[in-house]
Amino acid sequence: MRALWLGGAIALTVVAAPLLALAANDDVLPNTPEYAPANKVCHALVSLKLPSVDDLDVATIASLKGCDSEALYYGIGIKADVAKARQCALIEMRDGANDGFSGESLLMTMYANGKGVPRNLDIATAFACDVFGAPAEVNGRVAHLQSLKSGSYKAEGEFTFCDDVTSGLAEGTCAAHDLRINDATRDAKLADLRSHWSGNADRAFPALYSAAKNFVDARSRSEVDLSGTARAAFELNEESALKDQFLADLTSIVEGKFPAATAEQSRQADIDLNETYRTIMVNRDFDAGTVTKEQIRETERVWLKYRDAWVAFVRKAYPTVSTASVKTALTNERKTSLQDFTQ
Repeated sequence: MRALWLGGAIALTVVAAPLLALAANDDVLPNTPEYAPANKVCHALVSLKLPSVDDLDVATIASLKGCDSEALYYGIGIKADVAKARQCALIEMRDGANDGFSGESLLMTMYANGKGVPRNLDIATAFACDVFGAPAEVNGRVAHLQSLKSGSYKAEGEFTFCDDVTSGLAEGTCAAHDLRINDATRDAKLADLRSHWSGNADRAFPALYSAAKNFVDARSRSEVDLSGTARAAFELNEESALKDQFLADLTSIVEGKFPAATAEQSRQADIDLNETYRTIMVNRDFDAGTVTKEQIRETERVWLKYRDAWVAFVRKAYPTVSTASVKTALTNERKTSLQDFTQ
């Protein structure tokens, strides 16, 4: 199940794990001294019998149509089920879905941790040799797993795909994984908050939630420098931070802990925000990577609707919270985010 946050038929033909087709004289990594140890390890494992979809019967495959091994293994939005996660990952591997948290990659993780399967670091390493990634990542992952096997390295926690990433692309994959987990956690907290609400709050919340989604999308998409290969990670990390702030503000209101502010403090917050905004707009040498003044201007318009939605929500649902308090807090948050562009 996908998180609530502001976020074909399976063929039965059996296909062996791709690694088994690797020719013994091919290098997994570039043929350089740096990568020679990892290449040697991978070649030694090329004939290893790996699990494949033929370990499953037709009925099991049919029952797992459309499954999500990442959610099943990590318990994202559903109860964790490592046995089904393994079965699902085998099907994903057969169908070519092998990113950081599905297919071969997830099987690598399962065998490395001995979770849902007997621990087997050679099988984990064999999958690591075949999982797509930057050479430095594959090299580091193979060395990491083999050091766990030899006992020369003692891990403090579970092995994950993200332990050895070096590329912006993989950082984005890991950020997306973290976002899924955090969204599920936020969903659970939001559901708990809503369980204590009155009918007024329930009726008023959808408009606030929609405005929050629009602002999160606008800010993370348009006010984050998306230069470089790690741009996806930057965008997703900002999205997660904004969602955390939204939930924190909502929680403090529900629990009666929202900071009080006067009308004068609200006016001063507006003055400070406008000054920060003006500083950006008059800067002829403005340079924030991919972020433009027009994008900031458009996001500011979306944010104003977001702040108005907060005011409307508390008036209907929590009338003891003053408009000045809400405006002051939201305005100060916005000013802080814009100050990044005045450095």
